Amino acid sequence: MHNKYKGNTGELKVAAHLASLGYSVFTELGDISKVDLILEKDNVLYRIQVKSITSKNGMVLLDSRKFGPNYSYRYNTNDVDIFAIYALEEEIIGFISSEEFLSQSHMSFRIIPPRNKQIKKIRMLSDYIDIHKVLNQIDSGSLNLKP
Repeated sequence: MHNKYKGNTGELKVAAHLASLGYSVFTELGDISKVDLILEKDNVLYRIQVKSITSKNGMVLLDSRKFGPNYSYRYNTNDVDIFAIYALEEEIIGFISSEEFLSQSHMSFRIIPPRNKQIKKIRMLSDYIDIHKVLNQIDSGSLNLKP
């Protein structure tokens, strides 16, 4: 599947999911913005960047850079409020605040638990599916930056 189709699929899946939760969701025209979706909650707007990622070895890797022909850009907290992670094959959606994510250059999220049953320093994507939790963290300014 072409990368553009992957991105469009992820954006549509995330938008449909957020709409099913009762949020108003807006999208960008033109595909040149660093923001894919805008979510409205209680008259406050949140900028969302959707990353559609193919899993490998039971995990997805979220990179803080955007690549295109002849350019590379690293996101910063002024660009977006929330990153939505869409695992393509598994059709799992996760959410992470830009502040938590951009404290590093990349993050890995496990879809399948590790075979060695390790639990320390492991991020399960299933722990990031609650958009309400992320919105509350952003609104209260209380982010837990531990992996």
